[in-house]
Amino acid sequence: MHCRGAHQGQIGPLELKPVVPGGVGFLQAEVQVPEDASVLDIVFSDSGTTSGGFFDSNHGLGYHVPIRGSRVAQPSLSICHISVEMAPIAKVRLA
Repeated sequence: MHCRGAHQGQIGPLELKPVVPGGVGFLQAEVQVPEDASVLDIVFSDSGTTSGGFFDSNHGLGYHVPIRGSRVAQPSLSICHISVEMAPIAKVRLA
């Protein structure tokens, strides 16, 4: 997990624990969130390291959890639309 806001920092890796004994169903983790964090960015992995294992990153978009009650305002989202019309002989190069 990674915090955004005035507090920029890494949390974890955290171990998810089963909600129901036996490990079937939902998993949970407790997280101490800094007061100056406005968003938690989360990616799930079955490995305790950043290399190897399987990742659930919402198809590369990540999971973002806004923090209610943060003393820092959540940053605004910037959206950019790019469109390109392709002619039969046109070549587009994005750098």
